[in-house]
Amino acid sequence: MTFIRPDGIPAFVLSMFADYKDGEVRLGEGLTDYKWVTLEEAKNYNLIPGIYEELEMLDKLLKGEDINEWKKS
Repeated sequence: MTFIRPDGIPAFVLSMFADYKDGEVRLGEGLTDYKWVTLEEAKNYNLIPGIYEELEMLDKLLKGEDINEWKKS
């Protein structure tokens, strides 16, 4: 996903899913916080446009549902 941030700087977001193996979360430079949340809890965060829809698609995929196309709620 690409977009222009409010400060005018272009941004590129690459979303990936992976199984957790082990270890601690280590944030990269410039990152200050992280959260583990449920799909329902994610609604309470100011997410980048389109991210919640990606989370919905992943939830459906993990439940074995068919996801043929991206749909904005």
